[in-house]
Parts: sequence; structure tokens; C-alpha cells
Amino acid sequence: MMRLTIKRRIMLLYTMLTTFLLAILLPIVYGTVSTSLHLDMQSRLSSAIAQVLIAVDDQDEKFVLNDQVDLPDYISMCVVDDSGKVIFSTTGGEWLQNAPVDKSGNTVYRNETFAILKESFKIEQSTVTAFAAISSDYALQSLNTLKLLLIVLTPIYLALSVAGAYILARKAIRPITEITKAAETISAGDLSKRITGITTKDEVQELADTFNIMLNRLQESFHRERQFTSDASHELRTPVAVISACAEDLSGSVKDSESRQSLEAIQKESARMNKIISQLLLLTRGYEGRYHVERETLEFHEVVGSVMDELSEMAADSQIQLFNQVPEDSVIYADQSLMTQLLINLIGNSIKYGVQGGKVIVRASNSEETCTFTVSNNGIGIKADELEHIFERFYRADKARDRSGSGLGLSIVKWIVELHNGEISVSSEYGKGTQVTVSIPAEAP
Repeated sequence: MMRLTIKRRIMLLYTMLTTFLLAILLPIVYGTVSTSLHLDMQSRLSSAIAQVLIAVDDQDEKFVLNDQVDLPDYISMCVVDDSGKVIFSTTGGEWLQNAPVDKSGNTVYRNETFAILKESFKIEQSTVTAFAAISSDYALQSLNTLKLLLIVLTPIYLALSVAGAYILARKAIRPITEITKAAETISAGDLSKRITGITTKDEVQELADTFNIMLNRLQESFHRERQFTSDASHELRTPVAVISACAEDLSGSVKDSESRQSLEAIQKESARMNKIISQLLLLTRGYEGRYHVERETLEFHEVVGSVMDELSEMAADSQIQLFNQVPEDSVIYADQSLMTQLLINLIGNSIKYGVQGGKVIVRASNSEETCTFTVSNNGIGIKADELEHIFERFYRADKARDRSGSGLGLSIVKWIVELHNGEISVSSEYGKGTQVTVSIPAEAP
């Protein structure tokens, strides 16, 4: 179902309201004009009858006209007495006394529609009946013309109304559109963008100002967090290096097995801590935009092969086979060191969370603009409710898993993919395996 934007809803509601009002007003207009024309004809006929009857006089029990009657040419009239004798008639008007009249007071004579008015008056002891008629064809033609105009003009009016509603809605929504565009350009790595150019002095400007205030607070918060991460990482590198060096120096002089095990644990954890610090610094530089990316066209098959060679001993210890099924002509446009780091993290995770006797496969396919590759294994998999969190820093899908890693590998992978304007997705079936799909540009833009 298509999502209706505010602009479309405004247009739709305005069009519905206009259509509703037209459905009410047009019949009223048509009925008013029709009634007005009918009343106008009745008024003309009543005036003609009154003019003639005023001129009728009873002389020696005989009705005569005591004055010259001047009626408009478009009115036909006939006046008869009690016996049906014609007292007065316009030229050819005698047909009126025998004309059949319908309920609306109309009759048809010689293919022409007439409106007839019949009135009777008492003069002395006698009754005089007057018939007056006027052609109603002009009224019918006027009504037909009005109907045609309404039929033709109504769609035009609706079209103009829709166009006007669109223009007004677009003008009204434009500040919100600017806010949306500004919000889309803001990322976690760059909160310096602000919404400017809105001077409507209404709720929209108030929203923009509030949004800018929120961005200021977020920028300050992100800056403090990253500054703390950077400072802490720098400060921790020296003591961790000292601990590692001291443990290494002591390892040669310690003889008993218990002390040696403790020193090995210290060396192992200090190496892990050093790795975490290095990765935190890498992420911090990346998020702050201080990492210099040197993109180049890489033979992807060779990059994958070199990473697998580097991880072959780790795979052998876990009895896991590595398969490089990337076509030899596959290319990718990326930073070589970052792409190597990405593959080390993905393939390393696939080995770490694989099963003995399992396999890790890397496949790739190239389109005109994109290189899409997958890293899959038949390992322990990830639960569905944990997939959305795996790119979070220090998140572990299974708290009981091997904790020798830093918990930052997939966060770095996601950052590298975003840095290359790519996309990444993960699909997994718990207990059967996991597949990571990455799309990276294959050519320079």
C-alpha cells in the first residue's frame, strides 16, 4: 500500500472537500436558476393577463376592450367568457383555450414548448377566463447551456483546485522537506550540519530551532565520548606495554609451573588489551574522519588468498578448511589495508565460531559497478534475536563463547564497509551456519 505523505494527504483532503462542496452547490445553483426562470415566465404571464383584464369592460351584457392592449410579441393570449366566446386574442392565440396542460403547466404546440397560465375573474355577474402562453424553449436552452457549462467547467475547476492544492501544500511542506534533507545528511560521524534558511516564524521554524539545539547537545556528547575513548586508549597503551614487557622479562627467570602459568595469562591478556586499544583508536580516528583512505583497484581473488594464507594455521588448529571461490577476474575498488582487515575479521570469526571438520567459503560476483562477496561457514550460527546487535561494540551473541577476541571486530567491519559506501548484511541459522554479504564499489566513481 502506498504511503501517503503529508503533501498528498493535504491534496487529497482538499480535493475531497472541494468535490463535496461542488456536489452540494451545483444542484443548488442549477435549481435556483431553473426556479428563477420559471418565476420570471410566470411573472410575465401574470402581467400580460392583468393588462388585458383591466381593459375588459361589460357593456350591455357584452364584453369589450375599452382600451388598446399592447402585448409583447413573445406572449400569446386568449380571453373567453362563460360561453367560451373569445373576447380577446392575439394573432393565432385561440388554440390556448383547448390546449392540454401537464402538471408543470407546460404544453407543446407545433413542436414548441409553451408555459401556460390560466386565470379566471368575475366581472359583474359573469366570469372571464384568460389564457396566456410564453415559449419556454429559451429557458430550456438556458438550462441546457448552464448544465453543459457545469459539466465542462467542474473538471477544469477540480484540476485547477488540485494544482493549487499541490502548490500550496508544497510551499507549506518545503521547510519540513529542508529539515528532512538536513537530517539525512547528518550521520554519527558528522554532526556539524545545521538546518538553516527557515524564516517562517511559525511552528516549523520552532521545530528547526529545537532540532538544531538537539544537534548541538548530541555533537557535544559524541565529542566528549570520542575524546574520552581516544584519551583513555592513548593513556592505556603505555602501562599495557610496560606490563607486557615486564611479563616477558620475568618469563625467563620463573621456574615453577604455577608462576609460569600466571605470567602466560598476563602476557595473553595484555596482548588482548593491546589489540582492543589499537582497534578503539582505529574506530575513533575513523568516526572522527581522521583516517586517510587510499582506494585502488584490487585483484580480489589475490586479496582473499593472502588473508587465507595468513589464517591457515588458525584454521588448521580448528580442523577447518578454507575455500577461495572468488573468480580470478574479480576486482574491487578499496583501500587494501582496510579490506585486508575486513577479511581477517570476517574469515577469522567464521573459523572461530565454526565446527571441527567444517569449512569457510568466500564467494564473489562482479556487476558493472559493484563487487558483492559472501563469507560463510557451517558453524554454530547466531540466534535470530541477536542478529541486529552483532555490529555493536563489545557485543557478544553468546556470552559463553570464546572471549579471546576484542568484541570490536564486526564494528570495525561495518565501519570499513560504510567508509567505502558499501552495504553489509548477515543471515544465520542457529546451529547450521552464518553468511555475511558485503557489497563494495568495483570501480572508481
